[in-house]
Amino acid sequence: MTTLFSRAVGAVLLFVGLLLGGPAEARGPSVIKADVAADAEGALAAPPPPPAGWTTVEGLYVRVHADPGDAATARRVAKHADQALPEIARTLGLSTGRTVDLYVAPDQAWFSGQQPGRVPAWADATAWPSRGLVYLRPDRLRGNPTETLETVLEHELTHIVLGRAFLPREVPHWLQEGTAQVVAGEYKLDDLDAIGAGLLGDGLLPLGQLVARFPADPHEASLAYAQSAHFVSWLGATYGKEALPTVITGLRQGRSVEASLVEATGRSFSQLDAEWQATLSQSGLWLKPLVSDTVFFTLGAALIVAAMVRVRKRNRERLARWEEEDRIQDALVASLRGVPAYRRAQSSLFTVH
Repeated sequence: MTTLFSRAVGAVLLFVGLLLGGPAEARGPSVIKADVAADAEGALAAPPPPPAGWTTVEGLYVRVHADPGDAATARRVAKHADQALPEIARTLGLSTGRTVDLYVAPDQAWFSGQQPGRVPAWADATAWPSRGLVYLRPDRLRGNPTETLETVLEHELTHIVLGRAFLPREVPHWLQEGTAQVVAGEYKLDDLDAIGAGLLGDGLLPLGQLVARFPADPHEASLAYAQSAHFVSWLGATYGKEALPTVITGLRQGRSVEASLVEATGRSFSQLDAEWQATLSQSGLWLKPLVSDTVFFTLGAALIVAAMVRVRKRNRERLARWEEEDRIQDALVASLRGVPAYRRAQSSLFTVH
């Protein structure tokens, strides 16, 4: 009842916010990334040779192949990969594995035609963990990207590290996508919108459903991606940086998701689900889909200011109470000494020489 009342009050505040801040921005489901491909039979396949005349940049952990016109991008990718890959592996408690071959596509036709299997035409990059291959579209082929090429690269390298660790089995979808989003820092406003829409309609996916399988419905799948990232992030923030590696180790060794989570957190599966769902429900993200980003963050700023005002008021009240307590204590001491309190107050105004 309290939650419903709070949301009702929030809705009224939001209505006022909408009047002040303009119309809400209409949003559809966020695009689903289907950029990691299962290819267990390709584990022993040699990387394809780059086309004649291409340049290859040798890094510590990667080889980047590119057309001479993309040589600067190849150097940029190799430098970032050499910094990011060992950090990703360390974060997940896994090995970097053998050298990863990255190919910078010269055009869209080459990008689509060189894949070992079918991939979405709109994908910015693809990862083939069993083969140790990553195909990237450079910035000039990506239009107006919302993510840097480095962010996309970290996402794909996370897929590679996780995918290799689980071979010949596939990585659970929630773990694969949730971890890649969190490690690459891709948890964005669209993800908050998806969770907010789920909260608003009481349609959040319980943990058991999330880890069992991803829904086929596009809207529910978008929510599953967003919740996967939130859960992975929440797990580390709540139970420490070793929680995720512990879960990964348990799953790699064939233990169930429930057993792996219990080992990592010391909490039962149902307790963990209840804690996480409570965090989501109390987050206020259900407000997000109702208003534009500007109104949402303006409202957030207003709440912060209001909180600061309340704190200052509480501090002033506390100081006043302390002063009153001091006055009462002084009066008590004075009465014990036989001097009326008002006489002591007056004596402070005049000095007798």
